[in-house]
Amino acid sequence: ADRGFRALGVAISYSPPDAEPKWEFQGLLALFDPPRYDTKKTIETAVAMGVEVKMITGDQVAIAKETCRELGMGTNILNTDVLTNPNTSAVDLDAIIMESHGFAEVYPEHKFQIVDRIRKQGYV
Repeated sequence: ADRGFRALGVAISYSPPDAEPKWEFQGLLALFDPPRYDTKKTIETAVAMGVEVKMITGDQVAIAKETCRELGMGTNILNTDVLTNPNTSAVDLDAIIMESHGFAEVYPEHKFQIVDRIRKQGYV
């Protein structure tokens, strides 16, 4: 997973629906979801125009970091624990968000929270 690769195990059961299933391993499926071919160039163009790009993804932290490496972005990717920590002040949270390169393992409400806090700091 550190390089963005994942695997899915596949099994089948021929047991009747009312019986305890007896699973038979069938194999592994390799999964890899690389960025689009033009993403790195798009990010480079945005950065050259003064846009600070942050990654916000539902993927795991390790996958997000690898994707950032591939795209030439920073790898200070945090999970959502920092967003939901009741001991983190609003000022500290704003600083954490701005200093990070992005967030992983997020849900839509986390995306809204991150963007809302960035907007309230005067960035659009």
